[in-house]
Amino acid sequence: MAATSQVTAKVVADGRSPTRRSQSRPLRRVPCCAVAVCVSFLLGVPAIAAAGLHEIWELARAGLPLNGWTTLGVGLVVSSLSSFLAIWGLMRFLERFSTWPLVIYRALFGVLLIGGVYAGWF
Repeated sequence: MAATSQVTAKVVADGRSPTRRSQSRPLRRVPCCAVAVCVSFLLGVPAIAAAGLHEIWELARAGLPLNGWTTLGVGLVVSSLSSFLAIWGLMRFLERFSTWPLVIYRALFGVLLIGGVYAGWF
């Protein structure tokens, strides 16, 4: 156990693997943005699951008919698949490209929304 802790401490301290074969080779670094997306996704899963379970509990107490449960099930499966595909696509994009196009898009969209609110469009 102590040896494992020492190896982990060395890896964390200088970013290099302590094995003889790869002493001069740095560990593979994961892009910061991809890690941030993964962490934010994983942090959101319990809250989303708890909210969904609460709603299912409320629907069961209200006596949702079988047709409603079928529709809810299909919607849950489709939305889960599409959200996982969207996260997968975003992670792949962040591994290959810079985030600047996303930053510029979000900034322009924000300016458009604020302008739309002031112009009375929304």
